[in-house]
Amino acid sequence: MVTKIAPCAGACPVNTDVPGYVNAITRGDYVRAVRLIRDTNPFASVCGWVCPHPCEDRCRRAAVDNAVSIRCLKRFAIENAGEPVDSAAAAPVDRKVAVLGAGPAGLACAWFLARRGFRVTVWERQESPGGQLAAALPVYRLPREVLERDVDLIREAGVEIVCGVEIGPDKPFDELRRDYDAVVIATGLPTGRLCSVPGVEHPKVVTALCFLEQAARGAEMCLGSRVVVIGGGDVAMDAARTARRYGAAEVTVLCLEPEGKIPAHVWEIEEAQEEGITIHPGYGPWEIGDQGNELAISFKKVLSLFNEQGRFDPRLAPEVALTFSCDDIIVAIGQGGDFSFLDDSGIAMGPRGPVSEGESMMLSEPGVFICGEAARGPGAAINAVAGGLAAGERVMAYLQGRPAQIRPEPEQIGPLPEREIPLITSVSRQGMPMRSVAERLAEGRAPVELGYPEAVAALESGRCMGCGLGAQVNRNKCMACLTCARVCPFGVPKVGKVAVIEPEECQACGICAVNCPAGAISLVKPPVTWEGDGATAVLACEKSRFQVRQWLAGKSGFSLALLPSAGALDVLTVLKALEQGAQKILVFTCGEDRCVNNCRDTLAVRMAAIRYTLEQVGWDGANLVLVNGSGDGALPESLADPA
Repeated sequence: MVTKIAPCAGACPVNTDVPGYVNAITRGDYVRAVRLIRDTNPFASVCGWVCPHPCEDRCRRAAVDNAVSIRCLKRFAIENAGEPVDSAAAAPVDRKVAVLGAGPAGLACAWFLARRGFRVTVWERQESPGGQLAAALPVYRLPREVLERDVDLIREAGVEIVCGVEIGPDKPFDELRRDYDAVVIATGLPTGRLCSVPGVEHPKVVTALCFLEQAARGAEMCLGSRVVVIGGGDVAMDAARTARRYGAAEVTVLCLEPEGKIPAHVWEIEEAQEEGITIHPGYGPWEIGDQGNELAISFKKVLSLFNEQGRFDPRLAPEVALTFSCDDIIVAIGQGGDFSFLDDSGIAMGPRGPVSEGESMMLSEPGVFICGEAARGPGAAINAVAGGLAAGERVMAYLQGRPAQIRPEPEQIGPLPEREIPLITSVSRQGMPMRSVAERLAEGRAPVELGYPEAVAALESGRCMGCGLGAQVNRNKCMACLTCARVCPFGVPKVGKVAVIEPEECQACGICAVNCPAGAISLVKPPVTWEGDGATAVLACEKSRFQVRQWLAGKSGFSLALLPSAGALDVLTVLKALEQGAQKILVFTCGEDRCVNNCRDTLAVRMAAIRYTLEQVGWDGANLVLVNGSGDGALPESLADPA
């Protein structure tokens, strides 16, 4: 059977099992959630803070209301799972690999190889690992203890990290090639670029990278009250927002791209504007003049960005359109690599650096590989991680003497069918709590995002539709009896010779599985498990888990089992509760205001049938009680007595 993955997982550069870990959060199993996250991503903590979350762009929930806030849930799980559980170490392999650069690409490559038993040493010229995440990313976006948590786990996987050593001046590249079986270049793009306009050499004109590196170190900087930032990417927004935190009263950003095409992510632009930063899109710098105590910088309107051949070649209007007087200018127009350590190495070089051989990631010299921004150019940290993992696979194949296997793109679940959209209850997306603008500027290094409280995380994770976690049909057991088609709230099963349940349509409620008389249907979701063995059994929709556990807190005499939905109430689960000594059984729904499974009518029929069955064996059906949850978390105190 071909298994499709959810679009959110397919959009993730490392194919994280998003529905799996979000469902684990819904069930309160934060340890499982983190295991699923870290299974493919050694920078899980970092990504909980700064990932641009391409997964959310493909979330099928957006067809109903808004995408699930996946990145925020990732951060919540990692912060609430406790100490991570280490996976079993692989058998040692007597092959050594050197990785140059301790940024996300290099460390991801090293982590991949170390988990498979290879001896890996990472060489880093900075005094601490992390690459630009450590050296330049503003601490208000990424507290350094978050990065350190990921780096510590990478070390625990068996990676040796040597800092303060620059390849070339401190350790010759040829020595690495001699001492190691393979070498991976992951040095990133460590140098900032200046624009080529008259006056750019003025000492009050700096690259964004230089400025951000000083700010990340907490260095004192004499920044004036008026700052102009040239550039429109995320780095430009970081520089502008950091300038505000260093006391600049007026910060103006100008970029070549027009309105709606600014390369920075939308939320970066919005947060910059919230903090009082003015953005002028569609202007190119023309000249910088020294006016004694201040600078004057002029801009011309951009007429076009690309030439007739489609190459980036901005064309400016003949006349100056804007002129600003300012104290400092920060240039954020890109970064470049530094491959001087490869001089005289024999490695073939192109205009932008070493030339790799297609998908192999190997350079012209055998056993030398390249990955991350050094190979692909600038991008998000998660893309660098993906590049590092891919390089690890290529290195392993090379050292094992076999061709590297290029994994095909997994098939993805298609769009949500139009007919189902109105059947799914709309539930508001939970925003990330943020520090006020006044607090952000007053406490410049304090995190802007405050994180989800548990109640908010429970609500947000419950919005996930569990794409790919739903029903699977065992064709050898299916009797084509039509039961699944009859009970499904969404009319998903199509029955011919056997039932067919398409993952595009299934909402993972589990109702068909518990009603199937042949036991031919199962869910990808984890099975029902029990907590406790009290005289009152609580069977709850997993989406009501948080409020139910709050209600149970401090009470004794209860046991708890979480169901995929209240409609998936199963007579066998009820009998299991009786077997454990339950005298009363409470069935909790998640409430009509946020139920995505439309299981109310199905549940009423199911409850009646189960009561009838229980009464046939002499158990009072009145002790099977339905409790409707609600969005405000209120639950009936009248049920508090388990007797």
